[in-house]
Amino acid sequence: MSSLPRQLAVLAISAPLLLAQSLRLMDGGVERDYVIATDEVHLSGPKLDRVVRVDEMGTAKSSRAPGTRLETVIYPAGEPRSNGRRRIITRRVSAKVAPGTDIGALAAQVQAVSAESMAFDGSLAVFHAGESSGLALAARLRQHPEVLRAEVILGRYLTPKIQPNDPLLPRQWTLKNTGQFQGTPGADANVFPVWESGRHGEGVVISIVDDGVESAHPDLTDRIVPQAGYDYRDQDSQPEPEGANGVDAEGKPAADSHGTAVAGVAAASGNNGIGVAGAAYAARLVPIRLIGGTAGDDQEAKAMAHRLDLVHISNNSWGADDDGKTITAPGPLMKAALDTALSQGRGGLGTIFVWSAGNGGNEQDNANNDGYANYPGTIAVGALNDLGHRADYSEPGACLIISAPSGNDKSRLTGSFTTDLLGERGYNRADVESDIAEIDYTSTFNGTSSAAPLVSGVVALMLQANPKLGWRDVQEVLIRSAAMAQPENPGWFTNSAKIRFNHEFGAGRVDAAAAVQLASSWQNLSARQSAVVVKVTKDLPPIPDEGVFEGNLLVTDDLRVEQVTLNLTLTHPSRGELAIDLISPAGTISHLFVPHGDTNQNIEHRFTSVFQWGESARGDWKLRIRDTVGGNAGQVSDYRLEVFGTRSEVVVPDLKLTALGASSEGFRLRLQGPADREVVLQSSSDLIDWQVVTSGTIDGGDMQFADPTASGTARFYRLILSNP
Repeated sequence: MSSLPRQLAVLAISAPLLLAQSLRLMDGGVERDYVIATDEVHLSGPKLDRVVRVDEMGTAKSSRAPGTRLETVIYPAGEPRSNGRRRIITRRVSAKVAPGTDIGALAAQVQAVSAESMAFDGSLAVFHAGESSGLALAARLRQHPEVLRAEVILGRYLTPKIQPNDPLLPRQWTLKNTGQFQGTPGADANVFPVWESGRHGEGVVISIVDDGVESAHPDLTDRIVPQAGYDYRDQDSQPEPEGANGVDAEGKPAADSHGTAVAGVAAASGNNGIGVAGAAYAARLVPIRLIGGTAGDDQEAKAMAHRLDLVHISNNSWGADDDGKTITAPGPLMKAALDTALSQGRGGLGTIFVWSAGNGGNEQDNANNDGYANYPGTIAVGALNDLGHRADYSEPGACLIISAPSGNDKSRLTGSFTTDLLGERGYNRADVESDIAEIDYTSTFNGTSSAAPLVSGVVALMLQANPKLGWRDVQEVLIRSAAMAQPENPGWFTNSAKIRFNHEFGAGRVDAAAAVQLASSWQNLSARQSAVVVKVTKDLPPIPDEGVFEGNLLVTDDLRVEQVTLNLTLTHPSRGELAIDLISPAGTISHLFVPHGDTNQNIEHRFTSVFQWGESARGDWKLRIRDTVGGNAGQVSDYRLEVFGTRSEVVVPDLKLTALGASSEGFRLRLQGPADREVVLQSSSDLIDWQVVTSGTIDGGDMQFADPTASGTARFYRLILSNP
């Protein structure tokens, strides 16, 4: 039998009663059905109160501490898991006894190690089972004539109803939108439930790749990892903002202000009585100074590969020009650094790269024109206003993973509240009448520059809940947990894998509470694979003037799709006249390039789509290029489709364990499962210590078995399908 079971079926048997995979227990005076969490266990002991995954037991030091007890974890049947719904089957039983009952004598009679009368009511007592099962002790108490009622005590997580005491937090609508600026209540990142569950980003490190972070800011200084940052512009270890006070010729702050504001959105210190709170207000920060001046491919690459041993999340609120006329991509060193960080960062789980999608929405720009934002290993983030609509500057695109509140577009002037350079050196100055009175903070920060660090903060909360998430798992969790932004928007569609997308929002608005809940129980994706179809043909037909070019790409590999990239080379005298679509075998359409006022020539670029996420790659993919304006024709030189995903998973057969009742041979069970795989049948009297009853293959996939060791005591059984 291998060390880690792949699948198991559990029966709880209190002879002659069978309680299949669920238990019906009293909770809060109401009988409820609970399901045993076979993948989690609760550790209790001196100063120890922790739930761990079963596969983490070998590495958890606390599981080996003296006095540690393992207790069963259960959740309400048919409901999603959460801290608040989790219950622990303790070794204590509450009981109501008849008047005059001798509690001590009763404890001895039911084999309890101790008993305690409740001082406020002598008819109530708590009995301790010691090392045995609380369920079994409750059963023995119920059979005693002096006991009127007995129920095992279920431990529960008590949620603190606290709110950080940062004075500007009530105005941070991006974190909790109550309509305080006439916005839409609930159009926020939904972080408060995560904070209330006790997660604030502890243990997670976010690098802020930007123009420097003011380490002396009182809301940031405790968050910065000492001596971990770097200035790749000046090549020194002082990534502080630079520049003179006042504004430049364009009216923008002369000093580097951007990075300090970005850092505050992600992880400004919370509950410290000053200023604002970041989304992950207990995460740590590594400032990296790169933007705001001239930098080359080598400097960009070094910033991406900075401290792979330390950095979990890399926030990048920068990218290509957002003028609607620029198509760009990272250089070879930058690409190599990104790929290295994705394969080696976080101990092989991959650095999480969060990227601004771009602010060229009013220029009809598209996030897919930016080869940084659409890199398959990055999380492209769009921006929303306080109504929950796409901010007018936020670029749409088929590469968008998620969107996040940021604000301050032409119709909604409220921006994000965050940290600013100290004094009148940043965004908030005396000549800016629209900003807040607190001069070391600003309420005008906006753009996808603000949306990205909000997502970085949410990812930090996810990683705290499940540090084993791979970079692709983070992407899928964000996609699957996203809230629908502006539901009335006509662009929403559901792909064949039943995942919802919109070119304006990606998967929707980031929802921290939903993302953390999904992340907590997420099983990592299997190894990433790819399938490539290349077309390089001298005889390709032209892109006809005001006509349509169609190319077919047959994928024979059966991958479950994640990202898809299309490398395309074509000539055209005015590329902004073109509409380029990629259509999956299931019919999902990704608009890779949309007609707009770009009069430049030709395209040689890699486009990306996430809209086929979860679909099957097998079948005919279609490239469709439409010329929307008369007067010009074009020519496709070559195109290359690459599909990234996982091989179709082998379906693990269901196991079924059925109790048939007592017989002269012992307690009879029916075992059903795969006939060619080894299974192990185990039994337990307390859900803690499990003994092997039998192992081997199930004859014909359906057989009956008698357990001669079963007696009249409570008995649990589980059937385990071993690893291949």
